Amino acid sequence: MITVKCDCGEIYFSDEQHLGKNLRCKKCGAVLTIQHLGSSPTGNVHEPAQTTSPISDRRNKENIWKSKYFSTTDFHSRLKIALTVIAVLAILALPILSVLLKVNTSSKQPQSQQLIQPESSNKIANTTSEQYRKRTPNSYFGYPKKYSLGLFDSRFGITKSRFLELIQEAKQLWEKPLGIILFEYAQGAPFKLNLIFDERQKKTIESEKLKQTLEVDNQCYDKYIDEYNRESDDISNIETEYEIKSNSFKSRQERHNSKIEYWNANGGAPEDEYSQLRAESSQLKTEGDLLENERQSLNERISNHNSLAQRINDLTAEYNFNIELFNGKFVESGDFEKGSYDPSSNEINIYEFREEADLRIAIAHELGHALGFSHTSDPRSVMYFKLRNQDIRHLHLTTQDLSLLKNTFNNY
Repeated sequence: MITVKCDCGEIYFSDEQHLGKNLRCKKCGAVLTIQHLGSSPTGNVHEPAQTTSPISDRRNKENIWKSKYFSTTDFHSRLKIALTVIAVLAILALPILSVLLKVNTSSKQPQSQQLIQPESSNKIANTTSEQYRKRTPNSYFGYPKKYSLGLFDSRFGITKSRFLELIQEAKQLWEKPLGIILFEYAQGAPFKLNLIFDERQKKTIESEKLKQTLEVDNQCYDKYIDEYNRESDDISNIETEYEIKSNSFKSRQERHNSKIEYWNANGGAPEDEYSQLRAESSQLKTEGDLLENERQSLNERISNHNSLAQRINDLTAEYNFNIELFNGKFVESGDFEKGSYDPSSNEINIYEFREEADLRIAIAHELGHALGFSHTSDPRSVMYFKLRNQDIRHLHLTTQDLSLLKNTFNNY
């Protein structure tokens, strides 16, 4: 029996028939050669270089390396650590990749957009939550133009929050086609929008009251006319029936009277003829009384009908007077006198409006002046100098309005 001891302290036993063969240490992986060392049967030496061939030496080194680095337990442990590191790096890299993708996508967006005219049926109400790309025109400075709320008179019957909402809707009319923000609310900004109550709004309120009176008078007039026409038809039918009954009654009464005169001239009527004449006389009297009642009722209806005609005439005269008063006092030229933009004071003043749609287009018109736009020749456009043919309830930019926008901000 030969005893082989490794430098690490491990001891192995072998037979003499294995002399000259290699043995791998299970603890440290060293390769040991089984051999006699002097008189002792133990071997405590790593394989000598002179006892092995180059090929054997290479294989021995390869086996040592594999044993050292490719132990099953060590391999699984290192693989698990590597996978964990890769997973952590991937999680950390996700936000960076997301940012890079967004930057890459935004950089590919076109620098200019085609002007698109919105359809006339599209409303711009209820779009205050829409966000536009906030860009400053390359060749124009001072945009977005900061604005704030200046003078505000509550006698207009509108709240500040609603006034600001209408400003938002009006400014988006100019911002949406290009996708840029031209106006932005900022408390205390020097560019102010004022709501000023003066004689113009008083006149508007008075005009609305008179218009309501005219509408009521017109409704009453229509009602009276309908009643008059119906009554005229009824009276005409009653008169026709009365004439027929009256003519029939007169004919029978004349025949009855002729009979009485005949028998009086001939000494009196026989008994049976006399009784018949008395019965006819009683019947004619009854019919005559009924006809008289009908005549009186008909005359009363005719009198009431004539009174209704007089009321209609009086109402017509009053209505015509109010119409003349309204036309002379309240008919407007349609010019945008309800608002103005003063570049020297950097303010927009709104003086009067009838309803929110009227106020919205007035703000949009003056914001156009604040952008430097002049008046147009299209009566349907927002920048036309008169409020005439614009669709104020479905407000939109016309071709001429869009041309002003494009020519001013030509980089877009």
